[in-house]
This record gives sequence, structure tokens and C-alpha cells, in this order.
Amino acid sequence: MRNGFRISVINTRGVHWIEPTGKPERELAEHFRNKAEDVENAGYYRFAITINQIADFHEHEAKRIVEESQKEK
Repeated sequence: MRNGFRISVINTRGVHWIEPTGKPERELAEHFRNKAEDVENAGYYRFAITINQIADFHEHEAKRIVEESQKEK
């Protein structure tokens, strides 16, 4: 169930413009890290892990975008 939630949250972003700096993805990663901390503090440890996985995904995407944009130059 948590895996389905993770995929759903990632997909809710829909179609979007790719910023070569990866800034929007980093902002999303920070947002989800803060949410994960709040959820963990509320006692939902497993759910916090899932939210951290979403943050990890966005952080990875930011790095990938920057690397690809540097290769294109």
C-alpha cells in the first residue's frame, strides 16, 4: 500500500517543464523531507520512510537533470 502511495504522489506532478538546474526537484525533496520529519514525530515511522523515499526520488531526479544538461552543453 505504501508503494502505491509513493508512486501516486510522484505521478501527481504530471507533465512539467524541466529546469536544467534541478531547482524544482530539490525544492520538492526538501518539502517531502520536512513532511517525513513531521510524520515521524507523530509516530508513523514506516510512513515516514515512504515519504523519505519520495524525497530521495526527487533528489535523484535533480542530480540526473543537472548531469544531463551539462552533457548537452
